[in-house]
Amino acid sequence: MNKFFSFFRALLIVILGLVAADASAAGATKVDSIALTGKIYDRLTTRHVIGTKVEVLRSDSSVISSVEGGYRYYDYDNRTNVLKSDSTSHYSINVPRVAGNYLIKVTKDGYEPHFLSYSLVLNKRDMEKEVPKIYLSRKKVTTLEDFTVKASKVMFYNKGDTIVYNADAFMLPEGSMLDALIVQMPGVEIKDGGKIYVNGRFVETLLLNGKDFFKGDQNVMLENIGAYAVKDVAVYEKKDDMDSILGDRADVDKDYVMDVRLKKDYMTGFMINAEAGGGTKSRYLGRLFAMSYTNNTRLSLYGNANNINKKNRLTQEEFELYDGDDAGITRKINGGIDYLADNALHTWEASGNVDASYNDNRNTVITNAVNFLQTADNYDFSNRDMRARDFSLSTFHDFKLKKDSWNMTLKPQFSYNKKRDNDETVAAVFSEDPQGVDKEMVRSIYTLSDSELRRALINRNLKNLESNSHGYDAKFNGETRVKIPGSPDAMVFKLQSKYSRSSSFSEELQDICFGEVPSSSQLQHQFTTERPHYSFNIQALARYYFRVPIGNLQASYEFAHTQTRKNSDITALEAFAENSMAEFTPGMIPVPDFANSYTSKLYKNEHRIKIKWAYKKKYERGKLELALQPQFYFEDQHLFYHRGETFATPDRAYLRFRLEDCSVFWNAKKWFLRASYKIDQTAVNLVNLVDVRNTSDPLNIWVGNPDLKNSTTHTVNLTFRHAPDKKLSQYVSFYAVFKDNDFVSGYRYDSRTGVRTMKTYNISGNSDMDLYHSIFYRFGPSDAFNISNFVSGSISNYSNMIGYDADPAPQKVRNYALHEDIGLGYRTEKCILSVNGGIAVNNTHSAGVLPTRLNNGVWFGRLYGHVALPFNFSVDSEFNIMKRYGYIDESMNTTDCVWNATLGYEINKGVWRISLDAKDILNQNKGFNYTVNANGRTQTLNTVLPRYLMLSVHYRFDFKPKRGK
Repeated sequence: MNKFFSFFRALLIVILGLVAADASAAGATKVDSIALTGKIYDRLTTRHVIGTKVEVLRSDSSVISSVEGGYRYYDYDNRTNVLKSDSTSHYSINVPRVAGNYLIKVTKDGYEPHFLSYSLVLNKRDMEKEVPKIYLSRKKVTTLEDFTVKASKVMFYNKGDTIVYNADAFMLPEGSMLDALIVQMPGVEIKDGGKIYVNGRFVETLLLNGKDFFKGDQNVMLENIGAYAVKDVAVYEKKDDMDSILGDRADVDKDYVMDVRLKKDYMTGFMINAEAGGGTKSRYLGRLFAMSYTNNTRLSLYGNANNINKKNRLTQEEFELYDGDDAGITRKINGGIDYLADNALHTWEASGNVDASYNDNRNTVITNAVNFLQTADNYDFSNRDMRARDFSLSTFHDFKLKKDSWNMTLKPQFSYNKKRDNDETVAAVFSEDPQGVDKEMVRSIYTLSDSELRRALINRNLKNLESNSHGYDAKFNGETRVKIPGSPDAMVFKLQSKYSRSSSFSEELQDICFGEVPSSSQLQHQFTTERPHYSFNIQALARYYFRVPIGNLQASYEFAHTQTRKNSDITALEAFAENSMAEFTPGMIPVPDFANSYTSKLYKNEHRIKIKWAYKKKYERGKLELALQPQFYFEDQHLFYHRGETFATPDRAYLRFRLEDCSVFWNAKKWFLRASYKIDQTAVNLVNLVDVRNTSDPLNIWVGNPDLKNSTTHTVNLTFRHAPDKKLSQYVSFYAVFKDNDFVSGYRYDSRTGVRTMKTYNISGNSDMDLYHSIFYRFGPSDAFNISNFVSGSISNYSNMIGYDADPAPQKVRNYALHEDIGLGYRTEKCILSVNGGIAVNNTHSAGVLPTRLNNGVWFGRLYGHVALPFNFSVDSEFNIMKRYGYIDESMNTTDCVWNATLGYEINKGVWRISLDAKDILNQNKGFNYTVNANGRTQTLNTVLPRYLMLSVHYRFDFKPKRGK
């Protein structure tokens, strides 16, 4: 932890040194000017006009100052600053700090010159003045005959802080959706649940033409927007709505977004994407997406029904190492509507969506685990046959009112869900490695002739669980932003509330036997009713933005009140036996289990003071940004807890410190470097402080710990990107996390019964350090070839409190991981070929726990090809090979080949497409997963889709109004 504080001190010294140097330079220069700022629009379309020349004239028409409107980036090919095509028309021009009447002249090719009379009135704190909006009228022009320019297509390029991927440069099968395009973009990954990462950084929001689209479920866009309609995909830091009031200021909050921008032909019109297919093994697919759009409106509808886990097309992510996203086989039905509307002047905007979804997932999970213990390891086996059905209905709306000096946002939101789960588990714990054990062997272990397997048995558990639940959430968020008249300052007022309510019922039957005889057994039939569970939260915030001599400053106060109530009632039937199998006595009825039933009420008040200082300055060689954002939380919590004979009222009042951001960012013409440090503190869950004993699960008993402390997390992040030209791009990042007083679930292990008595502990030493490097280079005629390398390494330290027939003591495990993927690609108009391969390895060791180092990993290779054939046919094929070693179950140390292929035929220039898909032709796909921590190492095998053939028909309709000449 001292190393982290040393890094923080060094980073803070750098920030203070840079500020002091700039303050000294600023102090030597007298402020004798003021900035005039404004925006320029097209009178006909009301869209931003960039590249204008803005001049401020005296009354005698002499020029005082001039500037060009819009933001610029550095063009690496031409070695010059170029106007960003996607920038706003914002301009800022310095004039002498003298009150009086001025004339503002705006000119641009293709537009009539515009003159605006402006009277400058000064206040003492004024650093800038906002000029009324200017609307330009177009000149009449004579168009030339159409002509075509053919050039090599650049895959991606950098516009300052923005990465732009050119959609037309990627070769995709006709009918491909947006997800197929995104996974081909260098440095981009799509992980669990549609989460997108660019060069290792998480993308917080996916936008369509700069606007939200089905907010909260970006899979709708990934799976329904056709790749053919996309012009490019831009990745950048998007400022919040405060930007429209304060302009380009460093203290405005930002989100890391991916903006999917459609081609001009798809900015106005109507589109339909529809697909239907059927296949072997009862596989089916049906999808419909329709969108109507104009400059100021957008209406979208979609529907989807399939049992192929949503994977409609071949994508590179489908065949990578199993990451949990495809666990089981899901029958899915969902649909929704999304809308957006604003007026021609963009002074108001309304958007929102309604979404309904039903999922029916069936999965079998086979788990083998080794539990690290000081004296002797033990081995877990479980087979879970699960079915999860859930229905959800959600709606989100966003209403905005935008004025020059203020804006307002209202966001109501509601969701409802209903779930039904079934889980049949066959599990056992052994003192020796039970190689080759399966579900039926464990179920009938007491009748098996294999005496060695029984001698190694510690316990066997047969469990059946059925549960039903439903609940809803209602949220409201209102926010107003106001610019203070006569100053560069602004204020924000926010009110937010949330109410959640849920209830559930479950029935669980457990048959537990201990030892090889069995020496003892327990039969438990438990009924649990949890209702009502509810939570209410209300927050109010006031924030003030103001400028200081060096940089910009935010100061905010926020108050939050939370009430939470939980109520759980348990009734049960129990039977015990010695040296035999337990049985229920006829006529037994469930009785209340007061010792495990509880009522919990939590009241929490939080007072939050947040300060954010930000500084930004442009130099000849680049741009410097500094940020410092400390936060102070005063929390007052009161818990009323009743369980059995225990009545507890723990409360805590404490001050928490959080450093949200301490960073330095330097953005040069060919590279950028960012260094940041964060501190976060997590408060203790008061329920864990209550000294009670929870025996509702006989094999995992929980007890409270009144001595818990708050946990602290330190995070260091260093990132470097180098892009000297359009051929080469590389990215390096270092990410480190260290936790002090981390919360861990430790336990005391009973070697005779396998029962764990678990408790939450504080422990220091958990950490994770990751180093990531990617490089992408294009070469050859028309840059048709590319080579890439993605490599990452990590060192993870896991700590826990574990005791073997003794009080728990610290136990530490260290894991080294390496992942490398090298690829070579070739692209032309009609062909795309790529080959890549690599390795993912883990090396685990622990002094005093593991006698030797544990090694496991996967060697993998991939060959992909797409060829456009004569007569409108095309072929896609992807072959993957994976060789595993070092897994717990020897049967999983295999070499598997996964081969998928698609034959396509286009009709009427791609309006219709017929596809024959072959999934997992060799029938060798497996859903493996491997994890390691201080408790042990675990491998799981999930159900995956069996091989199948599917014939599908895809229809595409686009209506684009004719444009006037």
